[in-house]
Amino acid sequence: MKLVQSLQEHTACVWHAAWSHTSDLLATCGADKSVRVWGKDAKGSADLPAAAQLQCKETMDGCATRSMRCCEWSRCGRYLAAVSFDASVLVWELEAGAMEPLASLEGHENEVKSIAWNAAGTLIATCARDKTVWLWDADAEADFECVSVLPGHGGDVKSVQWHPTEDVLLSCSYDNSMRVWKDDGDDWVTTQVLEGHSTTVWEASFSPDGNQLASVDGDGCVIIWQLLQSGVYKEVSRIPAAHEGPAYSAAWCPHGSGVLATAGADDSIALHRTGCSAEGGAAAPWSTVMRQEGAHQGDVNCVRWHPREAGLLVSTGDDGRVITWVVATELL
Repeated sequence: MKLVQSLQEHTACVWHAAWSHTSDLLATCGADKSVRVWGKDAKGSADLPAAAQLQCKETMDGCATRSMRCCEWSRCGRYLAAVSFDASVLVWELEAGAMEPLASLEGHENEVKSIAWNAAGTLIATCARDKTVWLWDADAEADFECVSVLPGHGGDVKSVQWHPTEDVLLSCSYDNSMRVWKDDGDDWVTTQVLEGHSTTVWEASFSPDGNQLASVDGDGCVIIWQLLQSGVYKEVSRIPAAHEGPAYSAAWCPHGSGVLATAGADDSIALHRTGCSAEGGAAAPWSTVMRQEGAHQGDVNCVRWHPREAGLLVSTGDDGRVITWVVATELL
């Protein structure tokens, strides 16, 4: 991995990063209570990918009283939503190159940990310290009305993630489990509880086709799950010591390479992949193929692949930095 740019305009820990699906804009948020939007640096080097060379275009601050924990773009790239430890859920609209406040979603009463848009852009999921997942109608004309509150987890819900093409929601929790949620026609229900981790499940990532899952936990373990014909996910492989200490983030490469990036409290970013055995082409166990030690000067909280620029990765950390990386072609 080659470090392209290290940006330090946040003044405290950076929790999360999200690339726009339709442009080269990047959103980040952190403990300085701000959300920042980054775009291409007009003075960037012609020898490096333009999308990896960023400058801060806009800062939204003063909109929360505690850390901004997570931010995500809608699939259309028009809306950006973020959640805070002060229980707020905020939505902005991108208009004429600027972020305009659009809505504040009220209902959560304590720390909101994660937010995600479904593929169609019609639903938003949020989760919180109160052990619940909330679903919101993502219609600006309807003021983003809450349509369901989903109990079931026995601890803080750390993150939510939508299936890449279907209205299937995954939630990860402090209770060491993940839950798969679907609409049964009357309400959203748990269709499967994924158990296999022995400690907090911090985050999970779907493969581009949604047929596999990767989840990471507080012991630094990575588990790979396969979707069976029966419609349930089954554990098929694990890397028990992918990180020394908690693994906080997982991101499946969207370019069909089958590479998974993870990051954690050991200050490193790791890349993992599976191979094929010589006998019948059966899938071989997953393994770590590369580790970037000292990627940040402290915990690495988030890693995300660019949705269109192959090999471009961004990471954020406790050191307040946002770093872009280019991964060598032979590793993809």
